Amino acid sequence: MAVGAVAAVVLVRWNLFAFAQMAHVLATSVAQAVDAVDYPIISLMNSYARRSWSLDTLLYLINENPLATAPLLAAFWWAWFKEGEDTACNREFLLGGLLSSILSPVAVRFVSLLAPYRDRPLHNARLHFQLPYNMSADRLIGWSSFPSDHGAVWFSLAAAVFLVSRRLGVLSFLYVCFTLAPARIYLGIHYPSDILAGGLIGMAMVGLVKYQAFRTTVTRWPLECLRRWPQVFYVCFFLITAEMAEGFSSVHDLQGYFSAILKALLHRV
Repeated sequence: MAVGAVAAVVLVRWNLFAFAQMAHVLATSVAQAVDAVDYPIISLMNSYARRSWSLDTLLYLINENPLATAPLLAAFWWAWFKEGEDTACNREFLLGGLLSSILSPVAVRFVSLLAPYRDRPLHNARLHFQLPYNMSADRLIGWSSFPSDHGAVWFSLAAAVFLVSRRLGVLSFLYVCFTLAPARIYLGIHYPSDILAGGLIGMAMVGLVKYQAFRTTVTRWPLECLRRWPQVFYVCFFLITAEMAEGFSSVHDLQGYFSAILKALLHRV
């Protein structure tokens, strides 16, 4: 019996070891295939870095200035106030999409913790990345590049608008693909696959809104708040979209501050 038990343990451990080896080989193969696509794109775009202060600064402002995200949010607000027979239903979709957009960075962080760490392009020694003007090599040290939380928010917002207006939704997707996303790639903050993966996560989150049970559950209380206290609703609505415009940087700053305070208190204790 003891011999059988030992043999069973050995077989289990061997199977687990073989599975781990297969998973490692598969992950390595996928990473190499993704790098084979990402690296040439990064290298091509980076070949234009530091050639023009105007170009580098423009792309830096697109990435840093909250007004660059304003067209997405303007499309969202336009869709919200669009009058028609389906206004109530459209607002359910938009509100559910907005809540999904807020939750999408959480899903991205979870995936980032599970996925292997990936250096940002500007920190990747294999790329010999030339920093554009205004960029610092000290940015985002220790933060994995994959996937992109900004990409998740941008694409989820565009997807929410698409559920209400296909034409405006397509324009929103095009704006992200040809303005916001290239800026982060050019500056060395993300690889194309990072933004694509984040975008797919964001759109998948918004896709849940198409299920009526989910949509009704997440929007019931906010819509009731809109009906009973419209002033409170729109104040919160505005503050949330304003934070989304600046990429939740204010929230990140507060999080860093309170984390430092908590660590200091725990160290004293």
